[in-house]
Amino acid sequence: MISCGGQVVLPKGYLKKVYEYVREAGGVCVADEVQVGFGRVGSKFWAFELAGEDVCPDIVTIGKPIGNGHPIACVVTTEEIAKSFQSIGTEYFNTYGGNPVSIAIANAVLDVIESENLTQNAKLVGDHILSELEKLKPLVSFIGDVRGEDLCVE
Repeated sequence: MISCGGQVVLPKGYLKKVYEYVREAGGVCVADEVQVGFGRVGSKFWAFELAGEDVCPDIVTIGKPIGNGHPIACVVTTEEIAKSFQSIGTEYFNTYGGNPVSIAIANAVLDVIESENLTQNAKLVGDHILSELEKLKPLVSFIGDVRGEDLCVE
């Protein structure tokens, strides 16, 4: 799902094919989950999972929802890519890296998402919102499109 582009749900098979082309060219595949991750697309925990089981990025960027308003960001990557940093003498760093308070907050956010079934709630509420917006579409001339997935709606 492309979030900053207007909650664009990618066509079926698109991401799988793009990942194939990128890897064939020697590139790495990055999933930016800063806005759409952490259960915001209720049916899945990560938006890239909407593309199917055979799509797995090499790098996943995580931000805003992991801290529920508290500043924290992180990157998840393959062991091979992580080791490549080490082999060239470069350390990974980011603005919010290394803060134990932020990590405790992120852990608490994960606990709440799981214990309160927030991904399931995002799906239920999001489906309702999408349905209601579809009903408004023929009645309101400036609604050109209704799109999204669960609580990632535009």
